[in-house]
Amino acid sequence: MTLATRIQQALLSAAIVFVAAGGCKSDKAEAPDAPGAAAGESGAADKPPPSARAGLTPHRPLLEEVARAELRSGGIVVDFGTSDERKYTRGGWATGWSASPSGEPDGTSPFSVVSGQKAQLHFVADGPAKELVLRARATGGDHRVAVKANGKAAANFAVTGEWTEIRAPLNNVAPGRLVLDLERSKADGELRVDWVKLADESGLDAAAPVPRMVPINIGGKVRRALAAPTNRTYSFYLHVPAKASLVFDVGAKTPVKFAVTAYDVDDGDAHDLYSGAATPGAWTEQAVDLASFAGRAIRLDFTTSGGELTAAGWGEPTIYTAKEAQTAAPLGAKPPKNVVFVVMDTTRADAFTPHYPNNAIKTPVFDKLAAQSTAFANAYNNENWTKPSVATMFSGLYPTTHTARTAVAHLPDEVRFFTENLQAKGFETAAFSANAVFNAKFGFNRGWDSFNNLSDDAKEGNGYYLYRRAARWLDERADKDRPFFVYVQSVDPHITYDVPEDYTSLYFDGAYRGKLGNSFDRDEQVEVDRWALRLDDRDLSWVRALYWGEVTYQDEQLGVLLDKLDELGVADDTMVIVTNDHGEELFEHKHMGHGWTLYDEMIRAPLVIRYPRMFKPGRVITDIVEHVDLAPTILAAVGAPPMKDIEGTSFLDVATGAAPSQIRPLYSVASSRKRERSIRVGRYKLITDDDKDWRGLYDVVDDPGETKDLRKAAVLAGRLAEVYLAEGLAVPDKRSRLQNVARVRKLPARDAEIDPVLRKKLEALGYL
Repeated sequence: MTLATRIQQALLSAAIVFVAAGGCKSDKAEAPDAPGAAAGESGAADKPPPSARAGLTPHRPLLEEVARAELRSGGIVVDFGTSDERKYTRGGWATGWSASPSGEPDGTSPFSVVSGQKAQLHFVADGPAKELVLRARATGGDHRVAVKANGKAAANFAVTGEWTEIRAPLNNVAPGRLVLDLERSKADGELRVDWVKLADESGLDAAAPVPRMVPINIGGKVRRALAAPTNRTYSFYLHVPAKASLVFDVGAKTPVKFAVTAYDVDDGDAHDLYSGAATPGAWTEQAVDLASFAGRAIRLDFTTSGGELTAAGWGEPTIYTAKEAQTAAPLGAKPPKNVVFVVMDTTRADAFTPHYPNNAIKTPVFDKLAAQSTAFANAYNNENWTKPSVATMFSGLYPTTHTARTAVAHLPDEVRFFTENLQAKGFETAAFSANAVFNAKFGFNRGWDSFNNLSDDAKEGNGYYLYRRAARWLDERADKDRPFFVYVQSVDPHITYDVPEDYTSLYFDGAYRGKLGNSFDRDEQVEVDRWALRLDDRDLSWVRALYWGEVTYQDEQLGVLLDKLDELGVADDTMVIVTNDHGEELFEHKHMGHGWTLYDEMIRAPLVIRYPRMFKPGRVITDIVEHVDLAPTILAAVGAPPMKDIEGTSFLDVATGAAPSQIRPLYSVASSRKRERSIRVGRYKLITDDDKDWRGLYDVVDDPGETKDLRKAAVLAGRLAEVYLAEGLAVPDKRSRLQNVARVRKLPARDAEIDPVLRKKLEALGYL
């Protein structure tokens, strides 16, 4: 009998015991007992002490995110065909995971497929890897698979047409970051993989994945639990909140040792938090104080050892926080009657005081607005150029879902904008954009009573006229009592940088007499980006002065629209949102322009929301938020019907303080046309190739300029970010992440028909 069969039989036996004990009287597991309460205890004299859970607020029930955990059982075990695989796979894999998984006719669990000749597996191994064990089969004839470990030949094995457990010894593979390259000998057919184990010295027996969460009956009491039928470790990467504690139950039918260890992600140090043996036949509650880790990232390991195959597990492990008095405005505050939404195209977040307090850029209008608003210091775009970024803001879908990511792409017809929901609530909607991309020809004209793309008129496209045009619309509305939504997208800081000397002189001393003229255009930007035009320090200072002058000029024009709200007497009833669609590189990372890299100068967003009845003036939210959440947040704030089939979720409760923090971790995912991905989680930012490797890891709190690459120095921090990135890619729908349900969609964008005039505009903007 194989070990995999023994494990499956053990779990089946546990389930039979559960049913026989009457555990199916309810669909729900019973609530955890008080600490030390063994089965059968009763009576006032034997009343157990109160539970450690009493009086605490659940922050992160770890069972609800069990798919995110790494499983080690004599080595790392990966269950393919589930979200688990995304933490380890790179290019060449065609996942078979879906909301309703289907496997082979013989009942095999869902699998994954190597669709190309090459694929990669990425691990962080705690000890030397001795063997690669996998269950696989080939189609279209037998395959040979060659394996390289960190670029060196490590193994070679054959795969036949039948499902087989394959064992491939690995040569001299050290602990730490490990990249396995798999290259199959055939270009046709498929390599199908059910599970993989990277075995260490203690785990050279094959081990198939087993259910991670099961109801377990110990002594007549049922708990939802992390299953531990063998020696195994579950590793969760997380950020610890203030005043936190970990509470769980341990239970086993036979003597089993339980241990909890925290590894500091910053330095890799191990901290033993709990060690004890379960009382056979009983659940016992345990509590661990996590206060010393507040604000830090850790890998939290749950380890069981010493027991034979048995019913054993960790009951309802949950991170709790102390209950705090609610002092913020409740969500029941009067919703705003009107909304003004401003996107400052190509405007970097480091121009603004709430986001970068020590910056030297002059933005007095924004500063005044921010003082009246709630500011979001860690807001992020989901792509680094206009079309996909703005489409995400209005649709609540990630760019990889709405797929409008090329210069000529037309938004799929299935995509809806939140403005359509506002119209259904009675709002009059108007759009004023100076960017040629926000165009009816690309499908952006949905949900508008008045749609105005002013890029055809160079004069009207200037911020001076654009904001006045929007203000005039407010003046001329026939029905003054009807609620309104106004969208303004200015484009002043976009290339070409051309601004009067009054603005450049704020950022450049003396006269400029270098190789550039009084402006900086697209052709020059391309030449610099290709290293065909070399700029010295004074040239770069001049380009930056032109850009920052544009930002200050735009800020001045924003004031015209805000003043109009005051003049009409509607400012108190109007929610004002100001953000960007992306930033701009000014050669900090040896590039100019935008649309390519994913550094913070490209994707970090200024974001303020003014409506004092809901959003506390002067408050700065440090939680990470992303633009995919803007649409549901705006609709929630005004009380409009929510959108269907979107991937973002409202952050209104966090923004208003109605919820002290979100149960799930806050992170932001972005993508680029160069097949790069990035994630910001906690203080760390990871940039990866879609199908290769980590490109950079940064601590953006201590290193906001992203100049110190930590890939080698902080492997656990990179793994933490990689795990969250895998989840975000595997489950774009944030609500489904809570339920470990996959629903990955791609709505195919089509190419729009563009005329020569529009083509020239796109070329001038750098998108063609």
